[in-house]
Amino acid sequence: MNKKNVFLDILNIIWPVALYLLIKAFFVTAVTTFISYAKNARLIIGNLDFSTLASSADVSEMLRVLSYYTTIIVTLVCIPVFYVIYKRDKMRRNENGKKVRLSQNAVGLIVLLGVSLNVSLNNLIYLSGIAFDSEAFNETTASLYSSGLIWELLGAVILAPVAEELIFRGVLYARLKKVFPPIVSAVISGLVFGAIHGNIVQFIYAGIIGIIFAVLVEKYKTIKVSILAHATANFVSIISVESTMFDFMYKNNATYVAITIASCCVAAFIIGNLSQSEKSSRSGF
Repeated sequence: MNKKNVFLDILNIIWPVALYLLIKAFFVTAVTTFISYAKNARLIIGNLDFSTLASSADVSEMLRVLSYYTTIIVTLVCIPVFYVIYKRDKMRRNENGKKVRLSQNAVGLIVLLGVSLNVSLNNLIYLSGIAFDSEAFNETTASLYSSGLIWELLGAVILAPVAEELIFRGVLYARLKKVFPPIVSAVISGLVFGAIHGNIVQFIYAGIIGIIFAVLVEKYKTIKVSILAHATANFVSIISVESTMFDFMYKNNATYVAITIASCCVAAFIIGNLSQSEKSSRSGF
């Protein structure tokens, strides 16, 4: 293989992720600058009183409060940008005319996989105890779950799955496959996906589901499946916090462990049988 072509392929792998990070950094910087301005101007916007920000710790706390809304803005910008890149890549691979419609059975399997992955991985992470020692993770979850249910659903269930799947499965994974075998590409894209979350807990969780989502995309030949699984997993996270639906899991240790094992088995069964499941049909999703 031509060394120049390899270099260009690697560059094409790197720059979309770099672009995403630049967009994110731009808006974080913009929000930080605005907070500084609002503090000096002693602005009061709704429930946000910038005039009370007396120290750098207060500014950091305000940045944390606004971080989830900043993330929503970033996803709103990234969706059209990376959709254009995704469609252009598909056109170059002569895949634009290929439309995959998922059967109802396939949709049901993907939803069930999203639920079982969320429950099993979150439970295993909490059983390990690492979630309690990660300050960055706790700050991230505090920001998410203090924004209100509507904002949580909009950001985590609708916008984030579309944006992140376009970037990490639609663009990154597909480009990695030009250089590496599919399984290696799945692992790399998953690890990068985990790393951009910025803390060890989400690195483990997002890294694992990122690999599995790439496997889904490889089997079904569409990012619809990873968007659906991603949205389902995030929805379960929000509902488990904002409602009592999953409170039965915490009644005692035996119940918690049993549900964790059962969820692992369901997820493993679905993943293990992906190649045998119906990939598409004339009607459906």
